Amino acid sequence: MKKFKEDKNWKARRITDPLSCTDLRSDATDLQKNRSTGQQGFTLLEVMIALALVATVLIALIGLQGRTIRLADRQQTITEATLLAQERMTEIEIAAARGESLREGTGSFDDPFTDYRWQVRFEPTPLTSVRMVTVDVGRGEQTDVTLTSFLFPREL
Repeated sequence: MKKFKEDKNWKARRITDPLSCTDLRSDATDLQKNRSTGQQGFTLLEVMIALALVATVLIALIGLQGRTIRLADRQQTITEATLLAQERMTEIEIAAARGESLREGTGSFDDPFTDYRWQVRFEPTPLTSVRMVTVDVGRGEQTDVTLTSFLFPREL
């Protein structure tokens, strides 16, 4: 009884007796030998370990992205607060040069910076004719920037 017949035109094996599976068993044994030598691909354990590593890296990257966004927002707040403090200090220096009265106070900025608040303080210095002016600017209750300058006699 002939188990397989080779057709050279098609280069394929055909089963002539479907009840005989000895050649199929030998093919399965060859497949197991190839797998045991590591030539046939990845095992399930290797794939699971690789996926666990990829998931760990992705979680770390997502956490870093969130931190980067928070830091960028903080840097933008500090930059805006610095520019607003410089603007308020310039207004005080111009008012002092014009001879206008200078008073301490608090307030908030116009649109689009209504969430920023400012506070101006004047303090004496060892030189009686010089005063120190401090401008604090912050978003909410927190002070983000403190800017200090001195007003000389001609500005008083």
